[in-house]
Amino acid sequence: MARVTRSKTKWIPIPEDPDGAEIEFRLLKPGEEKRLEMEGVEVGGIVPDTENGEILTTFKTDLTKKGLAWLDRVFKSWKNFYDVKGQQAPCDRRHIAAMCDELEIQTVVDGKTERLGLYDWALLEYDKYKEEEKEIQEAAEKN
Repeated sequence: MARVTRSKTKWIPIPEDPDGAEIEFRLLKPGEEKRLEMEGVEVGGIVPDTENGEILTTFKTDLTKKGLAWLDRVFKSWKNFYDVKGQQAPCDRRHIAAMCDELEIQTVVDGKTERLGLYDWALLEYDKYKEEEKEIQEAAEKN
């Protein structure tokens, strides 16, 4: 079937944010992922690492133009993000970059509490969201 479909989105709250900040994540379509990869942008960022036979989770932080290009495409919108004047900040590349410089998000990774920057947290949440959607799709195909 040759049809253009809507991108799937999901609102994901920033853990323990006093303002209740949330980001609407957009799943990239396979063609978008391929195009980003061709541009040299890493799609997803959780990298399995091993140490003494134990699997660890590490992150590839790349806040270059490539990293911001990925965030700019994945972040569809956000709520309760404020600029230095206390006004709602638009969800654009400039403000995304500023939030990457400012935010530290406390979350659980591999059973341990970690403090991640916005970029690493977004990579982690995107990979979880993508896996959830894959499981939903596989379940739907079985029925």
